[in-house]
Order: sequence, then C-alpha cells, then structure tokens
Amino acid sequence: MKKLVIIISAWLLTMNVAFGQCDSSFVLHTVKQEMLNEKDEVVDNEDDAATIDISSNKIVITKDNGENILTATILKKDCKWKAALKDGKSAYELSVSFPDGRESKGTGTLEGKEGNLHFVLTFEHMQGKKIKAYIDKI
Repeated sequence: MKKLVIIISAWLLTMNVAFGQCDSSFVLHTVKQEMLNEKDEVVDNEDDAATIDISSNKIVITKDNGENILTATILKKDCKWKAALKDGKSAYELSVSFPDGRESKGTGTLEGKEGNLHFVLTFEHMQGKKIKAYIDKI
C-alpha cells in the first residue's frame, strides 16, 4: 500500500509540473529565427539574440539590447506537456501590440521534441507566413 501511495504521489507531481506550464512564468532565449512561407519553407533567416518572456497572461519579446519587438495578451491557451518544456506543446491565441502602434490577432506555439524547443508566431496581417524562433536557453 505504501508503494502505491508513493507511485500515485510521484505521478500527481509529474502531472502538475507537466500541465502547470500554462500557469507558469518562464523566459526563453533565442539566437536564430526563420521566416517561413505558407508551405513552411524558409524564406529568410536572422541570427539575432532575443528574449521571449511568457507569463500566465502575457508574452513579451525583446531584443537583447532591450528593444521591444512585441507585447501580446494571451486570450486563450492550451498546454500539453509530457515533460515540462522538453516534450509537449503550448498553444496561445494572442492579441498583439507592436511598438509602432499596430495591432493584430495572432497565435504562438511553443513546442518541444526530444528536448529541442522552438516558438512559432503567426499574425493575421502576415498572410500565412510564420516566424520560427529556435530556443537555445531557458
């Protein structure tokens, strides 16, 4: 019986960490981004250091020099992680504000496979194009 309690406790702790990602705050770092067309083909790339700060209700992306790239309010989120920030996915519906005053609806997807993370952004005004950031540090 004691062994069963330990197993269930460990499982519940793991589930709380895995599914708790939607309510957690964390900072991701990227040094490589790609612009993808509607067929997911790379049309441009950039090696630029940036920080993606994700909280329970907001995503803020800034260049390492402090320049704001965008601020997004999270309207809806869905998180499914087998291992926190290693194997799984978080999907966000966003209301995005850019520094020049433009606003757009968009989506953000943080996905991890075998420990490799990337964050993909789409915006209504980009007509199917995507920005994919490869995460090199959490």
